[in-house]
Amino acid sequence: MTSLPVWAIPPLLVVLGLTWLVGRLSPAPAAVATLAALLAVAYLPSASRRRRDGRTPPANLLGMLPGHLLLLLAISRAPSPDPLAWGWTSLPLLSVLYDILGSRRPRAAPASILIGLYGILWIVVLVLLERLISGSRGLTGLEEAMVALGLAAVAAVFVVTGIARHRRAGKES
Repeated sequence: MTSLPVWAIPPLLVVLGLTWLVGRLSPAPAAVATLAALLAVAYLPSASRRRRDGRTPPANLLGMLPGHLLLLLAISRAPSPDPLAWGWTSLPLLSVLYDILGSRRPRAAPASILIGLYGILWIVVLVLLERLISGSRGLTGLEEAMVALGLAAVAAVFVVTGIARHRRAGKES
């Protein structure tokens, strides 16, 4: 059983096409992002969600592929999208690797990566917000750095508070 149904693949390809059509990515990061997403999409039908010991792994990142591609589309519309796109492109590849390792490697105690994903996603959203503010206001130099530092302070408090809340709720083993 995969965490993402096969019928979800065509909409994923549409979002990927929109990223090419309306995005501002340079050809190299756009091509690598496309190859990474296509690898994850091709892996979906064959993904095994059972470990060799018969237990179900605790987390599957493949179900996050639609959100990943929507954020890639948002990143591609940012004023300078390439650096963030390079990092974001690694996530589908890491999702496939995590699924392969999670379904093959037996573990004594299940581990969740929910807290890490929480932090990564909110940091990316806040970086996009900073790029949107700086780009729409035409900020450069010191002004841009001040906005970035202000949002970084807010992001640090927000993400640390969220992680603490997740830990108290027992969502991470």
